[in-house]
Amino acid sequence: MIGRITEQKELFRALNSDQSEFVALYGRRRVGKTYLVTEAFSGQFAFRATGIESGTKREQLDLFREELRRQWLPKCPRLTSWIAAFSRLEDLLAASTEKKKVVFLDELPWFDTPCAGFLRAFEAFWNGWAASRKDILLVVCGSATTWMLKKCCVPAGGFTIA
Repeated sequence: MIGRITEQKELFRALNSDQSEFVALYGRRRVGKTYLVTEAFSGQFAFRATGIESGTKREQLDLFREELRRQWLPKCPRLTSWIAAFSRLEDLLAASTEKKKVVFLDELPWFDTPCAGFLRAFEAFWNGWAASRKDILLVVCGSATTWMLKKCCVPAGGFTIA
């Protein structure tokens, strides 16, 4: 990959950290956020899912389930809530033997459909489980910059890709 040196350094710093890290990338569509993360980690993902633009809660949960099934849990039951989805993700990550488990949630704002409870479950996953560990790298991307800044990003934990 050519360029994006500062951003690559931040991703590698987070990967090599001795604690769990949460990195958020945000910026306009088609500027290379997903490409940067995909190239930086070269398939080292413990879990990866991409939200569906204008998808319903059911569609988002079904997509998340299919990614769990494809990547780890072939018999994952149909998910009834985001709490259940993140609980299954915790099971996947807890069973992994990777030194640092990289979780990549692309187009994060698209998962947050009305009345779905996504943000509460996402916060519970990060604050209640992942942040207290030392082996999770949670990378999220979103082109809905306002959503990213208002709902999930701490300025020190994210950077803009322009």
